[in-house]
Amino acid sequence: MYVGIMNQYGVSHKVASWPISVMGAMLSLIGVLAGPLAQTFSPRPVIIGGSLLISIGLIMSYFAPSVTWLTFTYGLIFGSGLGTVYTINVVFLQQYFVKMRGLALGMNYAGSTLAGFIFPLFVTYLMTEYGFRGTLLLLSALLLHICALCLMHHEAPWQKPGHATAGSATKVPAKDNGQRNSDTFTEVALDNSEPCPNATIKDAEKGQAGSGQKGRASLIESLSVFRIREFYVIIFSFTMFLYAYDALTMTLIDYIVDQGIPLLKATTVIPLYSVTDMVSRLTIPQLGDRGYINKMLLVALSYTVQTVSFFLLPIVASSGQFVLIAILTMIHSAGVGSSIVMYGVLMAEHVGPARLPMAYGIVGAIVGSTYFTKPYFIGM
Repeated sequence: MYVGIMNQYGVSHKVASWPISVMGAMLSLIGVLAGPLAQTFSPRPVIIGGSLLISIGLIMSYFAPSVTWLTFTYGLIFGSGLGTVYTINVVFLQQYFVKMRGLALGMNYAGSTLAGFIFPLFVTYLMTEYGFRGTLLLLSALLLHICALCLMHHEAPWQKPGHATAGSATKVPAKDNGQRNSDTFTEVALDNSEPCPNATIKDAEKGQAGSGQKGRASLIESLSVFRIREFYVIIFSFTMFLYAYDALTMTLIDYIVDQGIPLLKATTVIPLYSVTDMVSRLTIPQLGDRGYINKMLLVALSYTVQTVSFFLLPIVASSGQFVLIAILTMIHSAGVGSSIVMYGVLMAEHVGPARLPMAYGIVGAIVGSTYFTKPYFIGM
């Protein structure tokens, strides 16, 4: 898209970067609005609205007469829709998956890595065949499928207000070794007499553990996340992680080329990086899911791997050996993949599913606000 903007409007690199920069910022900043809305009403209408903004932003971009207009339609509107879907989709996953939350989130985040292999080539083909504006129009139609998929999202019954809150008790069939036993009953605290499904009682209670609440918290109640000490640790570490990660991905190819390695060869590090990243997202978090290692320790080790890799990169790069550089970046990507997934796992366990929309909104506001300082940091 970056090259397409320059060719379409005949502008400089700096001007062409604005729509993409604003879009990137909105991926996180929109959480300030999407989080409280999902917390107050329900995640479902919020994610459906976000999915519509994706296509609306691209359709409006088709008519953009200037980069300024494109910054509003592509950067603000399209970016807001994309960020809303990205954030709220994780909230739904957190509600339904408890025991294997790391695997569920890993599969979710692996999708973006797979898209990195397919969509650049696909968009390049569309640009060649239909031009910049035609590509925007075709992508807007294609991405309407996101809205159809979002219509299938439903909030977990035990997360809705009024469900499974402390109050009256009702009897529901208990389970014996995974089998229903109609002769055995157990009491579950409920506000109203509607029982939870048998197969989900245990998971529902586990999913609510950590929040101290039953059902989705109100907007005021959700602000109690600020009382959780671990929440501040998660915010600080994840913000620093994303800052360093973005700086690396934006400069890695240029840095490798500066070491005397041909551009074509240097770009091959991206698919290698992506493969290790995807594998780590699907595998490493399961160590925490299965209880082989403390989850907070697993995140700390992932950050340590990245830190050591950053420290060694200038030393390895100075040798001019591309194989060594590629191996080191792949090791770094293993830490990146597990960190992204485990961030969501820790959020669910320490904040609780009931307050996740608000928590993600707060993190998004902080992470997004740092985005505008990255050009100055990279240019130092």
